[in-house]
Amino acid sequence: MATTRLIPLHTGKGRNFGKAIRNVIGYVSNPKKTHQGELVTGFGCNPETADGEFLLMKREYIAQTSLSSRSQRLPHP
Repeated sequence: MATTRLIPLHTGKGRNFGKAIRNVIGYVSNPKKTHQGELVTGFGCNPETADGEFLLMKREYIAQTSLSSRSQRLPHP
């Protein structure tokens, strides 16, 4: 049975959102934990470019909704 774990993204102290998402994706796709990447797949995105795609979608969402406050959170699908 597959399980998932939600890992919060922490920003601040020199770590911006882009770096946080890259670190999390790097952590969950660690070759030692995924049989050299065999267990890493993507749905609607390429795992190798997922961080960039995520940041692009965030920018588009902000532009379309005028989201500007850091206290506002992005919705999760």
